[in-house]
Amino acid sequence: MVAFILVCLVLLLGLLWGWEIRKRKSLEQEFVKKKNEVCSVKEFSDTILYNVDAYIILVDRNFLVEKTNYYNLNNTSEGQVLRRVGELLRCKNGLDAGACGSHENCKVCPVRNSIEKCFREKGHFSPLETPMRLYMSEKMDNYVDCIVCVSGTYLQLDQDDKVLLTVRDVTRQKKILDELEEARRNAELAGEQKTAFLANMSHEIRTPLNAIVGFAGLLGTASDQDRISYVEIIKGNTNMLLQLVNDILDMSKIEAGTLEFIYTDVDVNQIMRELEGIFRLRLEEADVPVRIIFEPKLPVCFIHTEKNRISQVISNFLSNAFKYTV
Repeated sequence: MVAFILVCLVLLLGLLWGWEIRKRKSLEQEFVKKKNEVCSVKEFSDTILYNVDAYIILVDRNFLVEKTNYYNLNNTSEGQVLRRVGELLRCKNGLDAGACGSHENCKVCPVRNSIEKCFREKGHFSPLETPMRLYMSEKMDNYVDCIVCVSGTYLQLDQDDKVLLTVRDVTRQKKILDELEEARRNAELAGEQKTAFLANMSHEIRTPLNAIVGFAGLLGTASDQDRISYVEIIKGNTNMLLQLVNDILDMSKIEAGTLEFIYTDVDVNQIMRELEGIFRLRLEEADVPVRIIFEPKLPVCFIHTEKNRISQVISNFLSNAFKYTV
């Protein structure tokens, strides 16, 4: 009987031992499986971390960097000393003061304040664009002004509070956007100037046209001497009208940057005589005499300029003078 009981106990212990071995083996297999899963997740997260086109920075409450892809993206060694965010990015203010957070401007740093708020509220902050002045190397001999876009999310890892930061340099993108905005404003301004130019041309064209029509009507009853004078006046107004038409055509040249000026020696006295004839008809109809007073010692007065342009400028002055004084 005793032998039977002993045999049963031995069998029971054997069963228990076998069950314990199977259980331990199962736990070991489960542990290996979980370990492989963790390794796979870590490998996956590291792959994302080291291939994303932005700085990913995990920091604690003291702003110390615990994990980042900064060194990998910049092909630099990580070193043994823990760094704070500003020291990692080589913030000029922090490094000049000796440590990140010790400079007077650190109190109003929008990035630092956003991270602190993120820890307090255990939340996140949306992309924040802010200017930063960063040293270009560890030598701290040259710095660059740039614009960074920073976002952050609160995390709790192993019962410790963390904030995961994403930092991108958007200086180039901002510059391109600013250039596009400036180009848009310039295009709008050019359109407005073109509209104003064409509206002004409609007024300017009337002056030579009226002179041509008026003096052409007088040719039939004028004396031979007056007819010669009227023909010259008509020629002058025809040239002015042609110049106005050319000005309109020049708009396309201005936009293409191919507008050219032809400079010659021009007699200002002769230009004034031509303009006197052009405006004489209008003034005679208004019963207002007009005459040009020349300097006796200067029978001719040559200047080097673009004849048609200077004629148009003086004509505009005279038109405004007659408009507001006659």
